[in-house]
Amino acid sequence: MGIYMKKTHFIELINNIRRTRVAFISIMIFVALGVAIFLGFSWIGDGLVISCVNNNDVHNMHDLHIKSPIGLNSADMEKLADAEGVANIEDQLIVYDFFTFNDKDYQAKLTSITPTVDTLTLVDGRLPENDNEVAIDFTIAESEGIKVGDVITFNSIAKTETDGIAKIIKFDVDNDDIAELFAENEESVEYLTNDEFVITGTVLSPLYVNTISAKYGLSPTNGIGIDVGLYADKSAFKADAFEGANDILIVGDNLKGIYPNSDEYREKNDQFKEELAGIIDEIEADKRTYFNAKIDSIRAKVNDKRDEVLQQEEMLKQLNAMSQENMTDIEEALKSFDEIDEKLDELTNNQGLTDLHISNRSSVAYLNNVDILMNMTKKLRFSMAGLFFLIGILICYSALTRIIYSQIICIGTKKALGFSRRDVIVYYLLYGGCATVLGCVAGVLIGIICEKLLLGRLSVLFIFDSYVNYIGIKEAIIISILQLVVITIVSYIASLDVLRRRAIELLNDNTKPLGKRHFYEDFKWWEKLPLYNKIVVNNFVTDTKRVIGTVIGITGCTALIVTGMTFKRSIDKSYDLQFDDYYLFDNIVYFDPNTGENTAEEIEAVLDEYGIVNAKTKITYAMLDEPDGKLTNLMIYVPVDVEDFKKLVKLEPQESVDGVDPYDGIWGQYAYRNYYKDIDAYKFDVTTLDNDEIKVELDGFVKSHLTVGNMYASKEAYEQQFDDDATPNAFICKYDNVDAKEVNARLKSIDGYQNTNDYIDVAKHSFGMISVISDALAYIYIALAVILSVLMVYNLFVQFIEEKRKELIVMRINGFSLKSVYRYVYIDAIALTVIGVIFGTIVGCIMGDISVANFESSISYFVKTPDLVSCVTGIGGASIFTFIMCKVALLRVKNFSLSDMTK
Repeated sequence: MGIYMKKTHFIELINNIRRTRVAFISIMIFVALGVAIFLGFSWIGDGLVISCVNNNDVHNMHDLHIKSPIGLNSADMEKLADAEGVANIEDQLIVYDFFTFNDKDYQAKLTSITPTVDTLTLVDGRLPENDNEVAIDFTIAESEGIKVGDVITFNSIAKTETDGIAKIIKFDVDNDDIAELFAENEESVEYLTNDEFVITGTVLSPLYVNTISAKYGLSPTNGIGIDVGLYADKSAFKADAFEGANDILIVGDNLKGIYPNSDEYREKNDQFKEELAGIIDEIEADKRTYFNAKIDSIRAKVNDKRDEVLQQEEMLKQLNAMSQENMTDIEEALKSFDEIDEKLDELTNNQGLTDLHISNRSSVAYLNNVDILMNMTKKLRFSMAGLFFLIGILICYSALTRIIYSQIICIGTKKALGFSRRDVIVYYLLYGGCATVLGCVAGVLIGIICEKLLLGRLSVLFIFDSYVNYIGIKEAIIISILQLVVITIVSYIASLDVLRRRAIELLNDNTKPLGKRHFYEDFKWWEKLPLYNKIVVNNFVTDTKRVIGTVIGITGCTALIVTGMTFKRSIDKSYDLQFDDYYLFDNIVYFDPNTGENTAEEIEAVLDEYGIVNAKTKITYAMLDEPDGKLTNLMIYVPVDVEDFKKLVKLEPQESVDGVDPYDGIWGQYAYRNYYKDIDAYKFDVTTLDNDEIKVELDGFVKSHLTVGNMYASKEAYEQQFDDDATPNAFICKYDNVDAKEVNARLKSIDGYQNTNDYIDVAKHSFGMISVISDALAYIYIALAVILSVLMVYNLFVQFIEEKRKELIVMRINGFSLKSVYRYVYIDAIALTVIGVIFGTIVGCIMGDISVANFESSISYFVKTPDLVSCVTGIGGASIFTFIMCKVALLRVKNFSLSDMTK
């Protein structure tokens, strides 16, 4: 005909869409849902990243964080400040100490306020101005009930991560006379001008915007998790007690607007660091000169003292007054000098003690959580959207096939009038194309809403100044074109069988062989079946497209509910398993093993007095170097008494070297094995709090469902691989119903006691943050199941009833009651539901496993086994939805009349 569409053809298309609007709308909506879910979950990750970047830039977050084991001074800062590319630079003082508020102990990190780098957001009150004032992190103040105007008092002498040579050069010398040489290196320095501080305001720091537990990291002075972030004016710190500053923070002038965990940022940050390399080398050389001078000074003092001892020995020999006691003292003194010489030689040869430790913005702890969520949403978009893409394809194929078969004579007439095959097929391609285009437009709009809602849910995890609703035009165009191409292909395939027939074949309408006898009707058992059952079986055989479509709809509905419930329950079950089967303790009591001669014994006596099951343990921390360059906090348990430890921590191997006891050697969480599946998972790169880089060799992996990183080591294995003393510094305890306040009040009187950490509360909070997302996703799955039921299952029941209109009217004419007519449809529905829920449960279990696996991070391993409650809920929910849709569809039967026979 020369053209694909004339005005009459356009009118016919509109009329056809109107007549088959349920099918058309179903195609459109499932295309929209697939597009919306894909884009929503794609954009939420990008929106989170952009919100994070904007928040970092607004608060001028540092790009380089420089530390030195022996401190940094003003001269170092001036050299760095003059370097090219440096936009802002600040020095920072930090101390760590404990305080008690409302009978609860907290370990605090007190940081000097930096006016131009890592700037604070004032939430309430004012920033501190005097030396006895502090501001507190808003989220902690709110959760712990600490208010502006409250007073806190530190319990012990504040400690700092870096206090120069004194921190590094310390000797354990029994001889009191020799020990006096190193009195200046004792750590009893006071770093703060006051012990008592008034809270003047609540603030938010850009470094700690996540609300997940342990967000302040670990104290490098004792390895205990930091509970509270405090901020003070520099006047609160005794400047002369620091050898310069703890840290120097630098902002580059060309690193704004880039996500810190991106390859682009790392590349530019490395370039920036390279530009500072010369100055850094110069500072390190100055540190080495200064350090060597200190070592030489100590060596000179030691040599002078050694000469005195040797002179004394010579004098006693000349006077013949050498007693056995004098001889022993002199031998011990000379032995101490030799040990000191070895230590000094070791320090002199340790180049790392004067190297600067440089980290970039990507090492900020909360960014790891942003990465986890971003990757999780991008993985989930495929598993969630894929189902709706598939259903949309099936609905399109089913609907177009039925429409084409119902219009066979019309198609034959067109061909007889001279319409080409191309003219006719384009008509049906346009039908699917129009539904797809409208669906894509609606999908983009719904995707925007979906992203906004989901991003709003994440506001409980991150406190940014604002959240950006990202809309990616490129992704929208790509997914829309993909949908249009796929639906066009499906439309072509659906119409191909009929359209390739000749006009005469179509006009004879011989595509529906009526009265055909099926092979199974010749069996004797067939005659014994009730009439309704025979009809249902024949319906299944002759109307396979409807049957398959309905089964797919019920399967999808069931699968979505099972997946959603599995998603929700996997987190709850993981938590229950972890703290019912593996971790049986609920509190950790920390103490300083270097303070008080009998601290551990006194604490243990109090715990035993109250009947508290406890296990003396060394708990230390390190950073796990993940394959992608990120760092994860690692909590290492080293039990002193394994039998006591077994009462509170159950280590069950999930993968291991044959024959190794999980309480011997070093063991990691199984989540690590899953994460390191592409490399040698038994060798881990670990960085300790002392910045020592260690290659740890594991003996295996234990079952674990934590959302934090843990490792377990026997005393011998720990000392061998970490080259560190396994002196205990904590008791893991099971308080049960014991009055914790009463116990802790007793413990506070013990010299060396630090604090009691309510481990279960921390774990609940961490799991709770994850459950916020898992619950939201579960509700989305269930809501989509309802939509699927309404759109697809209802549509197919309506089609079935309309196609059986004549049969149903005949039944009514022949005296069948309305209830009997309903029963005819119900039997068909029940049979389809049984088949659908069976397949749906299987698919749901598989999808649940995939979705939960996508939700895991590198330090979590959730339960993914089929869940009975989830399966029963899916079967029951899908059955109820199907019954309701069938019931609603049957309402039209009441209005059928004899005149409808001719329609």
